[in-house]
Amino acid sequence: MNLLQLKNIEVVFERNTNNETPVFANFNLNIKRGQFISLVGSNGSGKTTLLNLIAGKIVPSRGSVLFAGKDITGLKEHERSRFMGRVFQDPALGTSPSMTILENMALAGAKGHSFGLQRGIRKNKLDFYQTRLEQLGLGLEDKFHAPVGSLSSGQRQALALLICTLTPIELLILDEHTAALDPKTSETIMELTDEIIKKQGVTALMVTHNLRYAVKYGNRLLMLDKGKIIIDAQGGKKNRLRVQDLVQVFGKLTPGLSYPAG
Repeated sequence: MNLLQLKNIEVVFERNTNNETPVFANFNLNIKRGQFISLVGSNGSGKTTLLNLIAGKIVPSRGSVLFAGKDITGLKEHERSRFMGRVFQDPALGTSPSMTILENMALAGAKGHSFGLQRGIRKNKLDFYQTRLEQLGLGLEDKFHAPVGSLSSGQRQALALLICTLTPIELLILDEHTAALDPKTSETIMELTDEIIKKQGVTALMVTHNLRYAVKYGNRLLMLDKGKIIIDAQGGKKNRLRVQDLVQVFGKLTPGLSYPAG
């Protein structure tokens, strides 16, 4: 069953100006429930625009966005956050560095409701938050009252991922969420990501420049080029993909340009 459908999407920036930039024309994409999609493509291929379109940050010039069969094309970004979550490359965009871990979690747990910290730290909530933090395996359960800004970049990104999925969501958008981390921390965050997606059964769309992650994780891989899907591999086809296969495709698209394999 399709969770998300993009139908006949057209996106043109600065239309009727000297800077007019078409990104998508008659673009279509169906995402089924339970899919974990890796999305790759060179700069300018349309990856970020696609995420912003799905999240409601931009509205298509033409076409429609359907979620669980309902037209959400005109739904604002904050309204879509009730059933979508997004983790950014910069963990500061998913957490408040001046607030403590507990305050960040209580705020996230109150999504969709009026927020009051006293309501958010009842004993049952504290136990729930502590259990979720323990599952990260980073010792954050002992730092409830530490300002998030004092954490390492890896700890902050792990917390951003946890906060994003603290309340039930149906679609998780991962926007190059390991790109700013060192290799070892990136591995940890990817393992946590995969574990959370599998445990919660959430549908996920991950943009990554790390081709090894794109091949290793998820059950579907999409490659974009100039606003078009040029690779759509899932099931056995996805399992047979190698990093070198993707590198060769990039080499043909942009001769002389190297693409990081991870």
